[in-house]
Amino acid sequence: VRELRALYGTTSQSQYVVDFYDAFVNPIEGTVSVLMEYMDGGSLQDCVDRGDCTHETVLANVAWRVLMGLDYLHAKRRRIHRDIK
Repeated sequence: VRELRALYGTTSQSQYVVDFYDAFVNPIEGTVSVLMEYMDGGSLQDCVDRGDCTHETVLANVAWRVLMGLDYLHAKRRRIHRDIK
């Protein structure tokens, strides 16, 4: 819940970070639903498996953009990402 509170009232000022819109709690089911900007690219492994990333430079570009997003979160927003896969 603390992580969700930190997201409320903020919008990303970085093109490398998806936007957070809202979150909903269902206490009966014990679930939290998070509404975020839709990104349909899948994981980096998905891109490789589909054949979308045929060159190492494409993978390097995607990895660079992820790192830029993490740098923004850490340097500008003072946040850390604890679920990097």
